[in-house]
Amino acid sequence: MAKSKDGKIKEIREFLKLETNQFNPYRIRLIRKGIIDGSVYGHVKFTLPYMEEFVIENYEQEQM
Repeated sequence: MAKSKDGKIKEIREFLKLETNQFNPYRIRLIRKGIIDGSVYGHVKFTLPYMEEFVIENYEQEQM
C-alpha cells in the first residue's frame, strides 16, 4: 500500500498476489483499527501520520 501511487485496491492486491476475498479481511481489520481509511470506493490511504514512511523504511530494511 505504501508503494502504491494512488492507493488503488486493485493495484495493491496485484502486488500482494491476493484475490479480493483474501485481501478484504486485512483491509477491514486495518480500517477498524484506524490505520487506513477506506471511505473512497476502490481506494485506501493511511490515516496515521508518517505511517507510509515507516512502512517503506521497514520494508526496504527487510529486503536487505
